[in-house]
Amino acid sequence: MKKSYTLISPCFFGMEKMLAREIKDLGFEIIKTEDGRITYKTGEDGIAKANMWLRCAERVHLKVAEFEAKTFDELFENTKRINWSRYIPYGAQFPVSKASSIKSKLYSTTDIQAIVKKAIVDSLKKSYMETGMLKEDKEKYPIYVFLHKDKVTISIDTYKSKTAEEAIKAGADIINDIWGAKYDKNIASIAAKYDTPIILMHNRENKPYENLMEDVKKDLQESIDIALEAGVKKENIILDPGIGFGKTYEQNIEVLNRLGELRDLGYPILLGTSRKSVLGKILEGSTPKERVNATVATTVLGVRDGVDIVRVHDVKENKEAAMVADAMYRKNKQSI
Repeated sequence: MKKSYTLISPCFFGMEKMLAREIKDLGFEIIKTEDGRITYKTGEDGIAKANMWLRCAERVHLKVAEFEAKTFDELFENTKRINWSRYIPYGAQFPVSKASSIKSKLYSTTDIQAIVKKAIVDSLKKSYMETGMLKEDKEKYPIYVFLHKDKVTISIDTYKSKTAEEAIKAGADIINDIWGAKYDKNIASIAAKYDTPIILMHNRENKPYENLMEDVKKDLQESIDIALEAGVKKENIILDPGIGFGKTYEQNIEVLNRLGELRDLGYPILLGTSRKSVLGKILEGSTPKERVNATVATTVLGVRDGVDIVRVHDVKENKEAAMVADAMYRKNKQSI
């Protein structure tokens, strides 16, 4: 009997219908649609397919457990009761990357993260018969906690080097890593093994900036070094400044204003601003579908500042804008 998995894909508000259509097109069974997330079932090969083909999903999470918790004791005990050794191998890192709470008695997200982390540590120490400090020096398995009306859903990120390898075997021709090969360094080895281009995106977690653009360039250089050391060819490396990831609204705007500085690193630049919330804030709360023109504006400015690739939902509009901008700013008339 084939295994089935329950997956959760968060998305930008207003993108649920488009994401649902993509999920159905892949043959997956939708269980529940909520604001900003869809839960669905798939078979064993579905995890790689979801990571490869769901353009409207921010991430693909594996649902680990769901239970009710109105007190921190209930949250701790129910989390500890999960057999975490099924999901997290010995020595792996497992940051509780994000917690959110809506209409629940437990509302302090920092406390929720700390309690879930402690419960997982206790569970794994028992499973691995570890009496001392639990080692966390290998591959990362980010954990996500979502509370809604006192119901807790815990999930784990599925995008790892193994998933990337399965996606390549299934037909993917590029790897897009939102952690720039830092969460799972083996992902760079997979790119090298299959001679596959890899997009190294800038991201940060709970780490303040001292000098925004210098820090972004430094972080990206670290990702480049990881990729090159793993054997990735220089021509297979693409950089993404990570608009909307690990940055405030003001920081996103500054990065967009200074995209040209990333050319100093010597690699092609990919820009992914399509319909993102930073554009929604500028347009005072527009829905994602209403941000097409705003996305086109960033495409034009990106081409002006040296961007080589744009990742968008609305291909025709952005392609035409990029062609005109390319002819105007780069004198490349052959592209029209």
